[in-house]
Amino acid sequence: MKSNKDIVITPRQIVVGLLVFLGLALAWFSLASFAPQIAKLPLFAGPTPVGMTAEAAARTGTEVFFSVDAKTGKEAWITKVCGISTPNGCEMTRKVFAPMLWPSVEKLGLRLSCKATSAVLSQEITQENAPAAQAWKLTSTCTNLDTGETNIGIAKVFVSDTTDAGWKLERIGFDQEPN
Repeated sequence: MKSNKDIVITPRQIVVGLLVFLGLALAWFSLASFAPQIAKLPLFAGPTPVGMTAEAAARTGTEVFFSVDAKTGKEAWITKVCGISTPNGCEMTRKVFAPMLWPSVEKLGLRLSCKATSAVLSQEITQENAPAAQAWKLTSTCTNLDTGETNIGIAKVFVSDTTDAGWKLERIGFDQEPN
């Protein structure tokens, strides 16, 4: 016995099918268009980072520390460095680096503008009961503002994480320190 079954599609079913298809297509398009905006709502956002990343702190620290201007003076330079440093970094700049470096800056009339060109994390530093810290190896290009002459230098930079302001410059490493 052979069974003949015919499937009958009415015009009403075609219209309903098209409307369902169009509704699904419109919903998909709307979701694809608005999903990025929905993800930005505070309900879906994670904690907002505060301050700079470690790399940004190392780059900024290098640029500010090595950009000196004998015309604006030592105190202006210290203020700039302290603005991006931890309290310990500021103190070290004021009591160690400024007295050590600034006589040469003034004697030579140096006016340098430096830009970090590369940064590589060289060491994670962990100490009990101390904030997270990192050592970075930075390459920078410094331009003499009076002559236009440029030099490329490499520095080791130490940065520390602060609870309220992100990462900040701790200090510039000495040449005698191991890499």
